[in-house]
Amino acid sequence: MPGLGCPTAGWSATHTPQTADQHAVMMLDVGSVHAMEATVETTGVKREAVVAVLREDGRILVILRGPQARQPGHWAPPAGTIEAGERQQDALVREVQEELGLRVAPLAKVWESATDDGDFVLHWWTAAVEGGELVLDPGEVSEVRWVTAEEFMELQPTFPGDHSFFTDVLPKL
Repeated sequence: MPGLGCPTAGWSATHTPQTADQHAVMMLDVGSVHAMEATVETTGVKREAVVAVLREDGRILVILRGPQARQPGHWAPPAGTIEAGERQQDALVREVQEELGLRVAPLAKVWESATDDGDFVLHWWTAAVEGGELVLDPGEVSEVRWVTAEEFMELQPTFPGDHSFFTDVLPKL
């Protein structure tokens, strides 16, 4: 994988927050859009987010949500809000670039769910890493790991809604 190296068991990256840069997280189809700003329109319409599912050698990239993310300290796939007028695929590319410094190509929407609090509709997309260097946005991402589905289930804390993706959806991809 260009600029990322070959992930192996136990591979991870950490970043100590150094700046106050903030980005809404919601990318690739393995994640949960829990890094998003939790807001519901006054009309009752739910906000939308994308979750990035990045796969390599049977592993999925997950992040430890940073101190400025919504619900910090949780392990989840990268995710972020879709801006007004933005296509899901474009939000996926933007969010992964902003939070992780990686260039990705959206492949397919593989699932749709809601956040555990019901505030967001999550659009889960698989994507291929095409380049870039793994550089974490310190406000949004404290650490990244490549994990198997079984390893994800052992991480704490995680969002209960993400478990369905790892147990029911991921095995069919």
